[in-house]
Amino acid sequence: MATQHAALVTTDALVALLAADGSLVGDGSVPAGGGWQDIPGESVFEAYVIVFPVGGATDGTLRNPDEMAASVYQLSCVGATRRQAEWLADHHRNILLASTLTVTGRKVMLVRFEAFLGTIREDVVGQPPIFQTVERYRIWTEPP
Repeated sequence: MATQHAALVTTDALVALLAADGSLVGDGSVPAGGGWQDIPGESVFEAYVIVFPVGGATDGTLRNPDEMAASVYQLSCVGATRRQAEWLADHHRNILLASTLTVTGRKVMLVRFEAFLGTIREDVVGQPPIFQTVERYRIWTEPP
């Protein structure tokens, strides 16, 4: 019997993969310890990534029309500088494209970089600005 796509399982696997090297990874929100940290005598920024599931579709055969899934994810890589945000995006792109993603009950067919949506500066009231590099990925899975 085919194992059907489960968005929850795929998203959890993606978050775990990106966090495996100690990176701060948020599941739809800023992770604990991410952002500006007030340390006596200085202010330090801990770069982080936020994972957002943003869409997808299923496909397959007439016998099992939903067996293959293509899930789309947005990674928002946030840093204190443009360089820090872009470095984090490059780092996580290398992890994702190395095809080490494992999804319980599914076979990962392909992880594809789909779009670089740019790096923007965000001015935050009462804080120094932050920079965000946004990219999109598509993950194809099928039954094992």
